[in-house]
Amino acid sequence: MELAQRLDLLVQLQAYITGSDAEWQAAKEKAYTHNAWFIPEFIELSAKNIATHLLTRSNLQQWVANYNIAARQANAKTIGVVMPGNIPMAGFYDLLCIFLSGHRQRIKLSPVDEVLIRHLVMKMTGWNASMKELVSFEDMLRGCDAYLATREKSTASLKKYFGRYPHIIHQYGHAAA
Repeated sequence: MELAQRLDLLVQLQAYITGSDAEWQAAKEKAYTHNAWFIPEFIELSAKNIATHLLTRSNLQQWVANYNIAARQANAKTIGVVMPGNIPMAGFYDLLCIFLSGHRQRIKLSPVDEVLIRHLVMKMTGWNASMKELVSFEDMLRGCDAYLATREKSTASLKKYFGRYPHIIHQYGHAAA
């Protein structure tokens, strides 16, 4: 998928997130039912911030210009992503960065935040079937070229597990003493 197509798809996603489509409303309700900590106000705030700060055409174009992203990724890698679940759609930025760069990603969703990102990716796949080549959801991440993970607790086990591969392991919150 060319960069222009990826940008258009993300702008279409912004319109979807800010709209009142019944499927999107149902997905947000399902996310709250799945995780009672994801109250509707938190889901709306996350969605609004993603739509207004990340997915506007001007912000996307500026981001692409700052990183000199090629129109087509000549040497696409497969990135394994372990997503956090601390807030609704916490892993969206990781999804966005890898998607914009043109690399493939295999995502292991947090068990407490499985609904919204999966729904958005499936929606994008419906708009452009090439998404199937770029994003998939996995229970186990094996055979990737690099790994990106975010976790609340100690990251030592992830660093050990992914240690022999290029990786970025983020930790949020406070580590246990």
